[in-house]
Amino acid sequence: MPRRARLARARVHPWVRSWAGIGRRERTPPGEKRAFGGGQAVPAPVPYPVFCRWADEIVDSLPEPLFRELSGGVQVSRQTRRNPEDPPDVYLLGEYIVDPYLGRLIHIYYGSFRRVFAGEEPEVWREELEITILHELRHHVEDLAGVDWLNEEDRLELLRLWQEVSQGAGRDGGDDP
Repeated sequence: MPRRARLARARVHPWVRSWAGIGRRERTPPGEKRAFGGGQAVPAPVPYPVFCRWADEIVDSLPEPLFRELSGGVQVSRQTRRNPEDPPDVYLLGEYIVDPYLGRLIHIYYGSFRRVFAGEEPEVWREELEITILHELRHHVEDLAGVDWLNEEDRLELLRLWQEVSQGAGRDGGDDP
């Protein structure tokens, strides 16, 4: 059963924002303190009902042909999701699933958004939610077309994240020697 996902690294150290599918590294500007500490709970600036409403609005704004054969639609879950095989602090924001019993569906993981975008403004959450929905819809359209280009892009980005981890970039706050 194929599963394809949009991933992002959580902000443990250094700060990370997602971009085009998987996490991109950004450093905390010099002299600026982190808004939260690693591991401590930070209240989400976007409540779950608002997040769900945004997902509905984004889906409703898209052309209907994109949803052809998406029998399970777009589901929002409170769950935080990560694959143990992925680099540390990488979370699934969304996932395209093809299941013989459930059909084709997209899951969006609110708990992962809470983990990755804690401390961010609501506008960032909405933008990242839209990017994630579009990313998962691209997996769906490619699946219907019989191609898998986005999955290859995701795989290459995961390799890049693993290289960062192996080089210690996740611990010292940057890529500089």
